Amino acid sequence: MKDQFKDKVGIKAVVVDDEKHAVEALTEMLSVYEGVEIAGWFSDPEEAVSGILELRPNLVFLDIKMPGMTGFEILRRVSEEGFEPAVIFVTAYEEYAIEAIRHAAFDYILKPVEREELYQALLRFTLTYSHVDLNKNYRKLLDSTDRELTIKLPVDAGFRIFKLSDIVYIECDHHWTRIWTAKDTFHLVTASLGYIEKRLPADHFFRISVDVIVHLKYLKKVKKLARQCILQKNGHTFTVPGSFSRLRMLEKHL
Repeated sequence: MKDQFKDKVGIKAVVVDDEKHAVEALTEMLSVYEGVEIAGWFSDPEEAVSGILELRPNLVFLDIKMPGMTGFEILRRVSEEGFEPAVIFVTAYEEYAIEAIRHAAFDYILKPVEREELYQALLRFTLTYSHVDLNKNYRKLLDSTDRELTIKLPVDAGFRIFKLSDIVYIECDHHWTRIWTAKDTFHLVTASLGYIEKRLPADHFFRISVDVIVHLKYLKKVKKLARQCILQKNGHTFTVPGSFSRLRMLEKHL
């Protein structure tokens, strides 16, 4: 029967997603299958790392884009502790992420999750788990997500591709958005800050106000009382305004 997995590989699953409604929907769908144990769920990435290491599931349903840490970073942290469970990514479509997942032979389901797609993913897991080289897959995935990532954004005359490592910070400028790549160099794009934020890896960039996103790689200091953060690139200093509450959260990345 379609809802029976008890005679195949026993599935001990953990669900990680920062959206509560997504967790509830997925756990409800998983609960109908015999042979599938939902060992736990987590909406906070830091708690997810600790929880996965404690519960030792053989399958993790993992969102990619979450505040403060991506799903890839969660896997890196867990792998560094010597534990590498099978993973099914549950995510909205993000081109760079899906390409990396396919390259490393991991499975994924696109949101919103449909029951048939979930069933097929569980079936693939039971059929392949015993002979998949998870360590090799982890290495390929983490290596591919470490490579130079780019983002394609609309400009007045078409599109421009930016290397993420070139971007120091991004700020809203009325109907335009400025991409700052050097002390006196910025590029105007026609995409909104919200549109750009959804396409940036959360473990590399952080939104410090309604109008500004900074690259964590260049973060040097946070001045909460002055409502400023200090960025440095190639010997140049950038002073960028932010909100007190967001800057307090930003301190954790120092």
